[in-house]
Amino acid sequence: MDPNAGTTIISREAVVAFLVGFFLAALLAVIFRRENLRTLTKSLVASKPTVAPPLVEAVERVQDILTISLANIHNPGEFVVLVFGPALISSRSGRDSATDAIARKRSDLRAALEKLRFNVLYGEDLQGLGADQIALELNVALKERLVARQAHAILVLASSIGSAAEVGIFSQDPALCRKMVIAIHQDHTGGFLAQGAAREAEALGARIITYSHGDLGSCRIQTSLVSEALRLYQGLLSRKLIMRPNF
Repeated sequence: MDPNAGTTIISREAVVAFLVGFFLAALLAVIFRRENLRTLTKSLVASKPTVAPPLVEAVERVQDILTISLANIHNPGEFVVLVFGPALISSRSGRDSATDAIARKRSDLRAALEKLRFNVLYGEDLQGLGADQIALELNVALKERLVARQAHAILVLASSIGSAAEVGIFSQDPALCRKMVIAIHQDHTGGFLAQGAAREAEALGARIITYSHGDLGSCRIQTSLVSEALRLYQGLLSRKLIMRPNF
């Protein structure tokens, strides 16, 4: 019998015991530090003044200003339509004829909607809305989004950089998508706008209509968009959320 055999076994047990003890000590240290961190975090949160972040305050303040400003533009219960797209410009320098044609379609669309006694606003009509009071507290994108929340229909002729950006912004808001209609040229249905933001908006309830180059010389584009606006109008009218216009 080897006299050192027992000693060897004890040494192994000691090593195992040491490792187990070291592991438990390290684990307890981690738990202790984590509990101390939680206690410190709770104390900091408890001592922090309950003040809304500046951006939240700005949004709430601007929302109130826009509500008052919009009340001066349309009457309560009136059906409000926002129409986005390329604007008519006096000079055609640097812009293709198709974009100019869509700009004229947007003008025709506004006239057709106003014949129905709808209150129609362009994106550029919103730029000065409450501007003196807002004093550039928010960027234009967030301002348009706040106004769009108060509109009943959003029609986008997505053929300019600005209107494409508006589709991108509105596509993140389900409440806006449910009342948004996007018109896209059929040649661009495989592009980033159609397959990206417009597709996301459609998944949240937006409608997409496509048009061809030949439609630029007909009434099809404005007729389709007016029909969509009427669909949204009839839905709100049936629920008595708006009033029937006086003709």
